Amino acid sequence: MKLTKLYREAAGSELDKINYDVKHDFEVSFNNALLPSTGGYAKGIPQFVVGDIEKVESKKDPDAIIFKANLTNGKPLYGKKLGKWRSHWMWFYDDEKYHFERDGILAKILRKELLDDLASFEYLVSRFDWYHGYSDDHRSYESGRATQEKIKQEYEELVAAGKEKEAKAIIAKHKPKSMEANPFGE
Repeated sequence: MKLTKLYREAAGSELDKINYDVKHDFEVSFNNALLPSTGGYAKGIPQFVVGDIEKVESKKDPDAIIFKANLTNGKPLYGKKLGKWRSHWMWFYDDEKYHFERDGILAKILRKELLDDLASFEYLVSRFDWYHGYSDDHRSYESGRATQEKIKQEYEELVAAGKEKEAKAIIAKHKPKSMEANPFGE
């Protein structure tokens, strides 16, 4: 059954539950848009959103399920639910459209606009799965490698900007004590 049909037929507490589920999916998907391939609880929401995430109506498409988050930089981020599958959203930010956000373009834009370069780096490092290499699940392993490459790229940008000492301090702060090497480069 289409999610929009569920919306039209639901009422009262049933509609509240659907709204809660879709809003939660928006939050998790927002987190994934900020940091692709981490999944799970919406870690980025409280830090970057001012006020509540709200459902908005579309005059062009009355059946559309759209949520809006007002970001700390004063700009709104809209998410349009594309189907019944979780994490399947079309993102609208700053007059641009981003589909399903697997490539991390929106993530990089949002982190650069919402955080300075060191805070963006710490945001990534603090959420990094340091033990992805031990995973039996190949998807988890590949996801961890992809995130590691993103962090390595930002590390190299910080080194080039003369912030190597600060970057190493951030890594040391979040790296498990059992790990000796810096997985992002030296």
